[in-house]
Amino acid sequence: MSLSEKFLRKVADVLEVFSIDRIPKIDPAVMIFCGLLLTFFTSFSYSFLVYLLYISFSFVFMIVLRADYRRLLVLTISWFFFVFAIFLPIIFENPNTTIFLPFGITLTINKDNLMTALKSALRTSTAILTFGVFLSYLGWRNIAIGLKKLRMPNKLIFMFTFFLKFLPYHIRHLARLLFARESRIIVRGYRRYWFVLSTIIADLLINSTYLAQRFALGLQSRCFSFDIEKTSIKITYKEILFLFVAFLMISLHMAIEFLMVI
Repeated sequence: MSLSEKFLRKVADVLEVFSIDRIPKIDPAVMIFCGLLLTFFTSFSYSFLVYLLYISFSFVFMIVLRADYRRLLVLTISWFFFVFAIFLPIIFENPNTTIFLPFGITLTINKDNLMTALKSALRTSTAILTFGVFLSYLGWRNIAIGLKKLRMPNKLIFMFTFFLKFLPYHIRHLARLLFARESRIIVRGYRRYWFVLSTIIADLLINSTYLAQRFALGLQSRCFSFDIEKTSIKITYKEILFLFVAFLMISLHMAIEFLMVI
């Protein structure tokens, strides 16, 4: 399997996480509201117990609603290592602790900065997992319906729905660029592959705006509409129970933060 094909398969896996079209058991507006609320509190937490609380909630949510969790977990773990890699330089700044590794290897690090890096990476990945569980269960179409029910600005909904229609077109354009360059590579090896394939970045940055403008004009000239039917938020015992669980999570979060301060 070529490097381009591997990359496109990974892109397809990420898109498939949110491409499920189902009739949700809970109103999309309620789920988006609770997801935003829980993600907001997660993003400003500093306790490992809080992160464990939200991760446990995400797993229970996925099990109860039978949501797809494999690709979402891969995305979350990948993001954890990506954020942790960004904080690597500060771990070795002003070292105060020595770690002895096998084969006589020693590392001198700053313990406080290491904990800061771990908390930052775990906080970010937990927030992604918490909000991603809601979005992956709803799917693209239900997300747009939920935004409309929450009376979000029409411009925001237009941009979101346009993104859904434009993304497959843009991925096909990316595939053509990748395969065109890869077919011209004579010297094999991953280093050579990365060097040649990375040259498409400039083309993507230049062409993306032009392609998006052409795509929007093409849709408008053919009278395609981005309008979503306005409906009210449905409140049943399921929505009330879901809101109760969300506020219970926030209460436990605040209690843990208060006890940590004491």
